[in-house]
Amino acid sequence: MINHKDLILGTSLWGWTVKKKECFEILETFYNNGYRWIDTATNYPINSDKKYFRYAENLIAQWIKNNDINDLKIISKIGSMNNFGGDNVNLSYSFILMNYEYYLDKFQSCLKNIMVHWDNRDSKLSIESTINALKVINQNGVDIGLSGIKNPEHYFVLKNGLDIEYLIEVKHNIFSSSFEHYRMFFNNCKFIVYGINASGIKINGKYNKLNSLIVRKRDYQSKKRIIIINKIKKLIEEYNDDTSFPIKSFNHIGMIYAFNSLRVDSIIIGPSSITQLMDSLLFFNKLKTYDTKNIYDKIRDSII
Repeated sequence: MINHKDLILGTSLWGWTVKKKECFEILETFYNNGYRWIDTATNYPINSDKKYFRYAENLIAQWIKNNDINDLKIISKIGSMNNFGGDNVNLSYSFILMNYEYYLDKFQSCLKNIMVHWDNRDSKLSIESTINALKVINQNGVDIGLSGIKNPEHYFVLKNGLDIEYLIEVKHNIFSSSFEHYRMFFNNCKFIVYGINASGIKINGKYNKLNSLIVRKRDYQSKKRIIIINKIKKLIEEYNDDTSFPIKSFNHIGMIYAFNSLRVDSIIIGPSSITQLMDSLLFFNKLKTYDTKNIYDKIRDSII
């Protein structure tokens, strides 16, 4: 279990906008800087190209084997049967335990958490079966979690007093957040957040074809977003030349916002290059030593 606020390396774009060589370089640099937590899923990257199904996790496993690593800490999200982004999900008791054995063999001591991913079911009976499988995994020493759950209340009620604690992964940025969807049921659980820079928002408005906003075909020009982005631009300009704590990008804003948000235990970053990774690592180290509560309050004022 994550015991303190930390950075987690995300892999959702590996094999899509981040090529194999860059993936290995990013992972090695992340590791060599003392970080260990990695987030992945069976359907990463979700690029609708079936030959890339499980691609990100395979790269991680290859890197572990090539470098004889035994202390990486991997969160693996399971359920999706393809990487097309649809509802083709299998979260049956037998399938979950089969995947658990598969990942245990694949990642060995580096497997730290198995998460249910994209559960859109309404049936309490089928969800109870899923929880029973998670209980088996947890009893074997691997933590469990939830990500993209339509009915989190079922996972709360159907625990039936079981002594299990979920790690919950939520989208959280200045434009949208799924915190409240879970928090009323799991207020005491640990939360990790992704999407902190809203899929790669650029303050200068310049996007190349490999930007995640572009490849994912996300809306980044709505009237509401443009108003908020313009306010954030002014905030960045205010702190751009601050010698003690300069803020240079939307990614910095996203990290401040996530770091200061209540109940956030750790932050997932998804760098596409060594330059982006090192910028995030250096900024995160400053966040741990510099009081940014006043900047956080200004960010909140900008989005109200």
